[in-house]
Amino acid sequence: MDGKCKYEEVLALEFFKRAIENYGRKGMDSRFFEPLVRNLDDDSAIFDIRDELLPAPGKDASPKELGDYDAWRKQCEDDTAEETCNCIWQCSPAIRRKLRAKLAALTGKLLASMRERAAGDPLPERIKELKATLHLDDKEVDLTLVLWLLDSDRLPFFHYAGSCRGEGIYTGMSEQSVFAALRASSRLCRYGVVPKGKHGVASKIKDFLSGIETEPLTSSFYRKDAGDVLPMDFFGDLAKKHLPVLKKLIGDRRGSGINILLYGAPGTGKTSFARALAAETGRTCYQIEQRPKNRDGDYTSAKSEIRYAAIEICNEQIVHEDSLVVVDEADALLQCVNTGFPAMANVSNSLTGDKGLLNDILEKGRAPTVWIANTAAEDLNLSNRRRFDYSIRFDPLTKAQRIGVWKNAAAKAGMSEKLTGEDIVRLVERYPVNTGIAARAFANAARAGGTREECLGMVEALLDRQCELSGVEDKAAETPAVSGDYSLEGLNIKSKIPLEKVLCAARRFLDAGKRGCDRDAPRMNILLSGAPGTGKTEFVKYFASSMGKPLCTRRPSDLKSMWVGKTEQNIADAFRDARERGAVLFFDEIDSFLDNRKSLSQSHEKSMVNEVLQQMEGFGGIFVGTTNFAEMLDPAVARRFTFKIELDYLTSSGKRSFFKRFFGTELSPVEESALDGIECLTPGDFRTVRQEFYYLGDEVDNAERIAALGEEVRARSAGRRGRVGF
Repeated sequence: MDGKCKYEEVLALEFFKRAIENYGRKGMDSRFFEPLVRNLDDDSAIFDIRDELLPAPGKDASPKELGDYDAWRKQCEDDTAEETCNCIWQCSPAIRRKLRAKLAALTGKLLASMRERAAGDPLPERIKELKATLHLDDKEVDLTLVLWLLDSDRLPFFHYAGSCRGEGIYTGMSEQSVFAALRASSRLCRYGVVPKGKHGVASKIKDFLSGIETEPLTSSFYRKDAGDVLPMDFFGDLAKKHLPVLKKLIGDRRGSGINILLYGAPGTGKTSFARALAAETGRTCYQIEQRPKNRDGDYTSAKSEIRYAAIEICNEQIVHEDSLVVVDEADALLQCVNTGFPAMANVSNSLTGDKGLLNDILEKGRAPTVWIANTAAEDLNLSNRRRFDYSIRFDPLTKAQRIGVWKNAAAKAGMSEKLTGEDIVRLVERYPVNTGIAARAFANAARAGGTREECLGMVEALLDRQCELSGVEDKAAETPAVSGDYSLEGLNIKSKIPLEKVLCAARRFLDAGKRGCDRDAPRMNILLSGAPGTGKTEFVKYFASSMGKPLCTRRPSDLKSMWVGKTEQNIADAFRDARERGAVLFFDEIDSFLDNRKSLSQSHEKSMVNEVLQQMEGFGGIFVGTTNFAEMLDPAVARRFTFKIELDYLTSSGKRSFFKRFFGTELSPVEESALDGIECLTPGDFRTVRQEFYYLGDEVDNAERIAALGEEVRARSAGRRGRVGF
């Protein structure tokens, strides 16, 4: 043969030669000889061997050990080269020994020529890289190459006798050694070279050996981080509190590992903090791959065991004293499988962390490693939590931090000239989404192009859709909309202090800037109580609007959680969010959180009450709670509320005031008397009746409206209708 030769053909022929030398049993088929025959210039060498071992009649004496010699000779007279080899192989042990020796010699000569013609092929260097990257021994490399060549049909599968495996025949390994190298706990399986339960090698190894994947093999497992590094000052108090300790811990390691856990709300800068920590300590930051690419360049999900392997491989390749390893999005690796909930009982270990493997990695890692999880601490396996040397909880970013991060994201998307600093501030105040969502909106708007107004409109449209999809549009930091016909006039308010004075007191509180938590500074906590529909919720909107403040509303469904400790965390987050946004915090149905602790039997219920009371005590903003059952509240609540206001059923004058405001008509004396006779009327009843008759116009008279109001009260009293708030 002339010209170049692929090195994979050299490999196939080398393994064929090894099989010829290793295997001498009868069981075989003609496909076994394909690697040799397809690389010969012609088949004459095979037929020469045939004529030497099975001479034609009349030329030489027939071999005595063949028995019916004529039958053997006739059988292979018209066969192909592969079939001829197989026919001779089946003759007898003595003939087979001679054939093996001659084929081995022929293969050796052919290999010498092929190696010269394959010079310069990059495959040998890829094999060296495979071995060095994964720290494989020679047998593991040989087994990987054989599986690859079998999968690509460079080596044929063949039938064999006895207990040997085909891979063992090619590699010279015993059956036990092959099984050991392919079991689930082996290095080949753990490192994702051989998929568990499958024959062959993983697609990423195929692509690497074949040259389809041109990047270094290490890029399938880890990469040097090239993300933007924020100054550590950006993290404010978080950096001041934790950086000195972290620098001391990392600096004292001298090649031994340390595990640092960054956990908490997504989009709070945990990854940026890890990069900044690497820069502060003078170390190179390496990211463990989260989503390996397939052969089409698309990302695929990484099973936990592959990411564990990537951590091991990274630790074996990098210089520990100069490196910081970052395992981002490590939730699946760290989460507890045994949650105590039946629905989680069958969670696959391919999606959640293997406790034994993880503990082994945590204990044996040699480089400082930062683990990042977007989850609460209680959702992580307790035994794993104990193995971390240091942990930092990341709470939602402050407004100032979000503005800084969003400006960076806009600049990275090329939107700095289109969006002003004021635009970014307004977007931050309006949209409670994380930085990743904002960055994607900036990038999409930049691709769409247009004027400043068009770009800003595009960003707002994208964020509006994301908020709607996420169900957070009602939490945007905007001044709440108040009904156009709202007025304090007519409300039946029972309070020691008139509402107008309460509003003035709240304005003085804001003007004085008393945001501290010292004991001498009174809190501005307001309790609104009363029956459903008496106007509590609408008054809260009016109150926030009159203060010029956004309203942060939280209902029981927003805060209560089935997870132990999660409700308390949600409550604390609500106060923190309102504080950072400068919003009025509104807890609807606050009796759900502040039941009398004497009537509570569960410790987590008492803990929830304590959390609300403690947060109220330390809150520096305006907090408003509403309840339909003031008598059920814990006695300690009274001390926490600066003002306690009750909204009762409407008086006669209030009924007439709301009737005129909602229906725009005058009442006759008889109609006034009929209206006065309806007890327990609320502003909510008037709104409901107006909605019922809204499109009937002049077809409805006062008598029908009054009758409908009476029916509304009777229905509510009978429990057929119920509303919370107005």
